[in-house]
Amino acid sequence: MSWSLSIKEEIDKGNLEPVIFAKAVFLCWFIWKARNDLVFQSSKQSPISTVARAMGAWYEFISATETCSSTHQSIHSSLPSPSSHWIPPGAGSLKINCDASWSRDLKRGWGGIILRDNRGHLVDGRRFRILSTSAFLAEASVLREACLFAKALNLSSVCIENDNAQLISLSVSELVPPWEALAIISDIRSLASDLRLSFRWTPREGNEAAHWIASSQASSLGLNWVTKERTRKPDETRRDDRASPKALNLHVNSTMRLFSMCMPKRSNTKEEKPQSSIERTSSNQPSTKNSGTPEASRKASLDLTATGAYNSTTNGSSFNLKDSWKSSASSVNSLSSLRGQLPETAHFYEFSEIRAATNNFLAKKFSSSSSSASWRCAVRGNDVVVFQRKFRRQINAEELRDRLSLICKMHHSSLIKLRGASVSGNYIYLVYDYVHGASLVDCIRNPKNPNFTVLSNWMSRIQIATDIAHGLDYIHHSTGSNSNFIHNHIKSSSIIVSEPSLNAKICHVGTAELCGEINREEEAQSGGEEEAQSGRYRRFDSRVMKFEGTRGYMAPEFQENGVPTEKTDVYALGVVILELLSGKEALRYEVDEEGGGYRRVSVIATAREAAEEEGRVRWWVDKRLKDSYPVEVAGRVLRVGLECVEEDPERRPDMTLVAGRVSKLYLESKTWAEKMGVPTDFTVTLVPR
Repeated sequence: MSWSLSIKEEIDKGNLEPVIFAKAVFLCWFIWKARNDLVFQSSKQSPISTVARAMGAWYEFISATETCSSTHQSIHSSLPSPSSHWIPPGAGSLKINCDASWSRDLKRGWGGIILRDNRGHLVDGRRFRILSTSAFLAEASVLREACLFAKALNLSSVCIENDNAQLISLSVSELVPPWEALAIISDIRSLASDLRLSFRWTPREGNEAAHWIASSQASSLGLNWVTKERTRKPDETRRDDRASPKALNLHVNSTMRLFSMCMPKRSNTKEEKPQSSIERTSSNQPSTKNSGTPEASRKASLDLTATGAYNSTTNGSSFNLKDSWKSSASSVNSLSSLRGQLPETAHFYEFSEIRAATNNFLAKKFSSSSSSASWRCAVRGNDVVVFQRKFRRQINAEELRDRLSLICKMHHSSLIKLRGASVSGNYIYLVYDYVHGASLVDCIRNPKNPNFTVLSNWMSRIQIATDIAHGLDYIHHSTGSNSNFIHNHIKSSSIIVSEPSLNAKICHVGTAELCGEINREEEAQSGGEEEAQSGRYRRFDSRVMKFEGTRGYMAPEFQENGVPTEKTDVYALGVVILELLSGKEALRYEVDEEGGGYRRVSVIATAREAAEEEGRVRWWVDKRLKDSYPVEVAGRVLRVGLECVEEDPERRPDMTLVAGRVSKLYLESKTWAEKMGVPTDFTVTLVPR
């Protein structure tokens, strides 16, 4: 390179032709680049990959030096450049543009993210798949991905632009968003507060590059970054990319990544299926098969782009770009940190990985409410619980993959996250995050001391009821799936009360869907469109298919046909609400003093007796609350629980209505607690001292 720079002095004096100079510098450039690839990455390239890298080096040289730019203007115009409506950020800052393309028929679309510096240079970009029920939710999902993108790259004080004025207004204000977008907008506001992000509306003309990526039909792995050629105004001066070493470094390295993604494919290679950036970065282990092919080179290049090679300073005013030829070990470390910060990652674990984590299933089993075996262990550095479940029916791999992807993308504060699964024979191993706390049944009825309860005040119990209702409402209506999910395992023992905040988290999310307890395909074929939309499912022959349930929580229609619906979840929630109020079991046996035997007592029956007689509510509510609760609010909570356990499923309220009513009662209880001076910001530890 020093020789090539000395040649440049000759060309400045007019002693050499520009084309000769270009060829000479290109030769030095490629020799230097090949040497760095071999020394720092310790990998020899195949002939095809070498040719592709040579083309990339040639483009890099032209883009970095702008020598022969008059004869290669098409190469410059192929790079996406911001339009005249694009407003550059402050000096030393970065800006993210994002947009979504959504299909009403498919209920899915694509999202595009563009990262540029203050000179308009393209630093990085992403394209990923979106599953959404509306265009607004798709735009909101892309804006959340842009925030996660900034977090993964350790960026702060970044400006994020979008062309949806309503979405930007909700993100920067305290306005109440639409119910279906509440969780997404809450995530956006939380990330914006943590990273000091700013949001700004821009017209479509200023968001053209992100819109082009989102609406492009190209494959993600071979994404072509060519956009419409920008016509330069006669009086517009060309940007001087060589103004500073930092700008030149940024331009060279970003161009290296862009052209390595655009390497030509083999003619006999099948077209790759579009894949989201999250799916690309979540590959379990780098494959060693066909490592010399252009496809593998492109994938490796994308992995390097996703490593988050940008470190912002504490004030967010400047950043340093890491050298693109760092060793592969550092890339793996950066990639693993990125995986940990991107939550929407579904894993199909190798069975050998699950077996190693559980010490060949000889490790101490985890005590849980589930009747199936479970182990607490560490998988890929995460503290998790592995549940072993048996398939209820045969599920093909594509259906299982689609369901697992949707369930792993569920994000709600009242749900325990499913990280992934592994399949072996007739069993599926579900990997959930471990949550510190105790089950709700142990918190209400301590097995060692029946007179003690962690939930000794009214606010803790109404808070748990609110958390469960909102979590179930999210499962039923906000998963982004065409067919709403059903939990089918709601009971007090499948709810974890986390410490120290005493918030409720629902366990076993997606178990019914992944184990084949719900057969949607047969229902769609036999029941018709009207029956499928109403949430009903075809009745199974009890001799063919057995169903599991817990006595006291099973709705009457579920006991008859074994078909779970949203209404059966509502019934189970009603039983849990009555448990929270009374502190009694859903179904228990008491000594019959008259007959001398035992009689079965249901919490539903005692609740109905208390609701029918005036003044019986205070007698029926858990005595361990010591009458320190709003009696009127408790009576209304009792009526909500009884409406949920109506024998006729058509008379039970929808989960959205239940969540809204319980939330209103929680706010009234909070007002009562403030007037009475009852502490609401309490913390409790569940571990014995």
